[in-house]
Amino acid sequence: MYKTAMVRASRSPPSLNVLIESLYDAAVDARAWDGMAPALATTFGADSAIFKLHGSTGVHLLERTDNLHTAPADKTWADHWHHNDLWVERTQALKTSGIVTSQQLLPDSEFERSGYYQDWNRHLGVYHMIGSVFPMASGLSGVVGIHRPRSSAAFGAADRRRMARLLPHLQRAMRIRSHLAPSRLAADAQAAAFDRLHTPALVLDADGRLLHANAQGEGLLREGSSLSLSADRVIAVNPNSRFRWRMLVQQAALTEGGSLLLARAGRAPVTALFAPLRVASQNNAAVLVLLRDPEQQVASPDVLGQLFGLTPTEARVAAAIAEGLAPEQIAQRLGIGVGTVRSHLRQVLSKTGTHRQNGLAALITRSVAMLGETTHSLRG
Repeated sequence: MYKTAMVRASRSPPSLNVLIESLYDAAVDARAWDGMAPALATTFGADSAIFKLHGSTGVHLLERTDNLHTAPADKTWADHWHHNDLWVERTQALKTSGIVTSQQLLPDSEFERSGYYQDWNRHLGVYHMIGSVFPMASGLSGVVGIHRPRSSAAFGAADRRRMARLLPHLQRAMRIRSHLAPSRLAADAQAAAFDRLHTPALVLDADGRLLHANAQGEGLLREGSSLSLSADRVIAVNPNSRFRWRMLVQQAALTEGGSLLLARAGRAPVTALFAPLRVASQNNAAVLVLLRDPEQQVASPDVLGQLFGLTPTEARVAAAIAEGLAPEQIAQRLGIGVGTVRSHLRQVLSKTGTHRQNGLAALITRSVAMLGETTHSLRG
């Protein structure tokens, strides 16, 4: 990622080589775009810069310097002028994807009379511009603009030479970023869903090395009664299960999944489900392992309350029923009377449309309440 903090602090121009290198980092890592606009502006002795995409349905702002940000209350105003960018319109009319300057597009006197300057750029302190508009995928146009205020010199021949060296790399980086965006979005969505699972989940390579674990998976490994880490590999704690664990991991990486019971001394066993997984960032196949610890599987009272319109106490009673607890155990856990628990339980059965405790438990354990995060402790 580009070291923008140093650039902002010193305001010393980074070399073009460093900037070009950073552009390619940003092409494959969306987070690296943060700070590219200030670095670009500093390189050209400018006060502001912007990267954006123009399309028939609107404008997407990729990155801009802080002085081009507007207040949320001014969003309609800002959206209008980003969409009706006079410099972009004039560049597109010239049918060029090369370098342009504001003076090349229209005389300063005409620019000063335009609504684009009077109602927009004048308020942002933007007067001189050097930039480019170039074709992207799916009918989009990539836009880069670098700006100086009216009190500064216009962009000249030296700036055009610098931009000529930079522009091919900048265009290529923005196109790479655009092509990668759909797969990155899918990967981000997949990772978010994985981390949201309210059950332990691990991603392993074919040798059992841990590639990723969600919070519950990390907790199960730390607890160490069924699985543990040894030299970055996940192994079964019970010696009788180790060989079968290794075989199922290798089998799932190659062809098909399987399941395994992980016995624990004096405790209910953990069950494991193995499935093949293709991970974009890995050259080889990976394995998804979903685990279920019956002692830790707890429904989220927050989600239960939202699903069925339960009060907080009713939701906690319902979650405890899903764990298999009796009313007497629930009363002791929540510090309330058994009669109060039964009263809440009647309300829960009515609101969920169930008639017996086992039916209620089945409904909850098959619902998305098992995927939500439990923010209220059921243990005290």
